[in-house]
Amino acid sequence: QTRAHAEGAPEISPSPTSAAGLNPLVHLAGDSDVAPQLFCPHPVSGTVVGYYPLAGYLAPAWRVSGLQNRQILDANWRDTTLASMARDYVRVLLEQQPAGPYHLAGWSLGGALVLEMATLLERLGRNVAFVGLIDAYVPGAGESRESQDPVEAPEAVDGDQWQQLLAVERHMRHLARQHNKVRSLRAPVHAWWARQSPESNAGAEALLETFLGQPLASSTWLDTDHLGIVRLPGFIDGMAERLPKPVTPARKHIDTVA
Repeated sequence: QTRAHAEGAPEISPSPTSAAGLNPLVHLAGDSDVAPQLFCPHPVSGTVVGYYPLAGYLAPAWRVSGLQNRQILDANWRDTTLASMARDYVRVLLEQQPAGPYHLAGWSLGGALVLEMATLLERLGRNVAFVGLIDAYVPGAGESRESQDPVEAPEAVDGDQWQQLLAVERHMRHLARQHNKVRSLRAPVHAWWARQSPESNAGAEALLETFLGQPLASSTWLDTDHLGIVRLPGFIDGMAERLPKPVTPARKHIDTVA
């Protein structure tokens, strides 16, 4: 029996995507098999394109992978909760990197996902060395906002694709409204916030520290908005500085926890 079993860890077993044939993993940058990996789950859009500026900056010292929502791959796919989504993403992560330390970063809704993923990894007895939150969704934070008019589809996206993307975002927002707590963590949590987006992050710092049961390892406010922060040079430089110096993860066979 593993230590994870003894501590009442969640049931995480390999090969999560074989049944549905949907693999959310997207390689963003960095080709070295020995470079440490940074995993970035999707924001509310379900896509991971927003991470490309960060990934390109960190490569080749880091290998950066995104986790896109499977509804992007199959319009009929529906996740039921953020927690179950995070559990599936941890399975994918463990197949990609069987041994720690683990490094996670998430923008917007992706921040809520990395907090869930980090909690699961810690319950499995894994070493989570870095959690980065990029203007992350925190339950209970933010100011109320007026409803916005629908945005027209970009020229490069056809009508059906655009409707699918809108459906993904609607479903992600629905799951976010149902997600009302963040569990405590031992891992260091670094946060970056967009000063121009109080509708997303008002009160988030204090709420997050209360949820986590520890102070944030660092918390930085930047003069940008929610959409702009992920490509802001000040944020990208800060993330590169805060990430641990690259250390090659130890190689060992994946543990099966079922």
